[in-house]
Amino acid sequence: MHKDLTIHASSVKELFYYAIEQGAAAEQLSAMSGLKETHFSDSDARIPVQKIVSLWHAAIELTGNPALALQLGASSTPENAGIISLVCMSSPTLGEMLSRVIRYSHLIAESDRFELIETANNAQLVFNIEAPEAFTIYGIERSFAIGMNWVNEFLQTRMIPEAIHFQYRAPAYIAEYEKVFSAPLYFEQENNALIFKKQWLDLSAKNYNPYLDDLVQRQATLLLTELGAKKTLRDWTTQLIIKQLPEGNVNVDHISNIMNMSRRTLARKLKEEHTTFQNLLENTRRKLATDYLQQNSISINDIAFLLGFSESSTFSRAFKRWFGNYPQEHRAMQASHQ
Repeated sequence: MHKDLTIHASSVKELFYYAIEQGAAAEQLSAMSGLKETHFSDSDARIPVQKIVSLWHAAIELTGNPALALQLGASSTPENAGIISLVCMSSPTLGEMLSRVIRYSHLIAESDRFELIETANNAQLVFNIEAPEAFTIYGIERSFAIGMNWVNEFLQTRMIPEAIHFQYRAPAYIAEYEKVFSAPLYFEQENNALIFKKQWLDLSAKNYNPYLDDLVQRQATLLLTELGAKKTLRDWTTQLIIKQLPEGNVNVDHISNIMNMSRRTLARKLKEEHTTFQNLLENTRRKLATDYLQQNSISINDIAFLLGFSESSTFSRAFKRWFGNYPQEHRAMQASHQ
């Protein structure tokens, strides 16, 4: 059991007070969940994931409302989610917003994993709760309802998905699902997924503020780095590489200095986790390169800069070594398949 997995306090706080609004007695809710108002005094605090599982069960029992998670998600606003919503809602496009959901998902909950899968015509935002001790269908219901709320507010228009998939059986309160989602629903599927038209990814935010975007990304990256420090050294190193790449300071001496350890110590500890700094740097650049190339608004020169290469020609040669073709060819191939 992963006893150290945590969830952002804002997510727990919203559920706690919503349950009280819906009729749960605060004293009973605290007694059954082990949570008190003092747990939410710091908006960026972390709470063990087992606590929110206990809170879900207590909230459903005390309110007598099995559809509580759906209704909470449908009524939730980005303002209630702190830095997580700020960094996502400050994105220039919906595609970038979803990329940030994936990038910063562990700030929301370390037990959660998002993935964006693109096909010829559609895109799927896949969501799974990977830690067994953190799994509830309430968490999935709430996340999807919140997701649709955020997308609609981000674009300032109502978007209807092509379909929504759930891994579990249809619950008795299926009418509430139909009311909240207004989309074709499929249960007992391979994944939990929001499926929508691929062109949605290119839709622009109605209120984009580059200055605010820069500020909240810096703060979110800092929080993610701090969270990474509590996890594996491999994860922490990768997050620091991502942060330092655009600044051109992505060398082992600089990264080990940030970690307050010697280069030799970093190498030894990474070896214990069956990797090396160079492998992490290479794999991170490979992954980010394909992500950036999917965004046609980013030039090859800009991608080279974002990946810490001094010249685009150096990036192109590295990309050819990784994938067997050049970035321009890779992007053209992607476009031909759309």
